[in-house]
Amino acid sequence: MAPDDFVTHPLLQLTADVPLATRVRRGATIALAVMGVPCVLLAALALLSGRYVTSRGVELDLWAGAVLYPLGVALAGAIGGAGAPFARTAPRAALVGAVAGVLGMSCVSLMFQPHAPDRWRAWLLVSLSGGALLGHLVGVGIYAQGQADDDERRARRRRPRRDRAA
Repeated sequence: MAPDDFVTHPLLQLTADVPLATRVRRGATIALAVMGVPCVLLAALALLSGRYVTSRGVELDLWAGAVLYPLGVALAGAIGGAGAPFARTAPRAALVGAVAGVLGMSCVSLMFQPHAPDRWRAWLLVSLSGGALLGHLVGVGIYAQGQADDDERRARRRRPRRDRAA
């Protein structure tokens, strides 16, 4: 697959002329493809070690995690795909990324400390702040990559034809 084919691949086209349902589906598919390995590992761990596991004083509900982790990833990707046309500037991309990150990490945080409601507030704070920070960084990073791709395509169009073969 040539680099141009990757940039113009239909799955990666999340522009405003693509219907909302298609952008949501594509965003969720991309996110699950990127984060699929941890989803599979978490499901395998849930099957092999039982429902509850305690590590370093933190109890995890692996069955809930096996469902909520892929759900959170798909939800974050769907929101990113839906908001892609809105994210034409760096601040807007950061906002879309932060919203997607907060919702995705909130789903994931539900697997922590299932029997300790007094600690849920702390996990909620971690998921809100961590999701906003990571989502912001991902949104700005995707925006910057899109700008670099646009600049490269513009530069390629400006070159004379004889130089394009090189």
